[in-house]
Amino acid sequence: QFIHPGYQRKPHITIAACGLLDQKRFSPHLLERQLVTLIEAVITPFSLNASSLDSFAAAPYITVEDPSGSLNQIRKLLTMISKEDNPAQYKRHVTLGLYRDAFDTLQVADCFQAFKHAPISSMLVSELVFCAYETKEIQGPFSVLERVKLHHTNPVDEQLPTTLRLEQTKVTPPA
Repeated sequence: QFIHPGYQRKPHITIAACGLLDQKRFSPHLLERQLVTLIEAVITPFSLNASSLDSFAAAPYITVEDPSGSLNQIRKLLTMISKEDNPAQYKRHVTLGLYRDAFDTLQVADCFQAFKHAPISSMLVSELVFCAYETKEIQGPFSVLERVKLHHTNPVDEQLPTTLRLEQTKVTPPA
């Protein structure tokens, strides 16, 4: 009822938005450094929990809990190499789409409160995905730039499915 149709992004958690993907803002060299840093950090798979519905001014989202603190650790590694494009207070979340119009806040809040859902727990994260999107397509899909598989310490863990991918957003300038 509130969401703009045509949102094409796969569910993701942005760890750090690095801005435009070009030599001035976020170069291929910085991407390579972040990639190497994550690989050398030998990060093991970790679990996240989805919690309540909430909203930013332009988009509703599902709050994400990170009991192990893994997202903040990964975020620190990434932002040591490249400062975040918009370093506002970090909020772990999965965006559900963008609002199709301006709505009365109380109307949206009432709808969220009426929505009954069971919390989703133990979403296993087994890879990190570096992604980009075209700035002219605000609801357009991501393009995968690189993937980093997380290291399994227990052979049994190899059999567990990946239930969520983390995506680091890189914005590419319009052509």
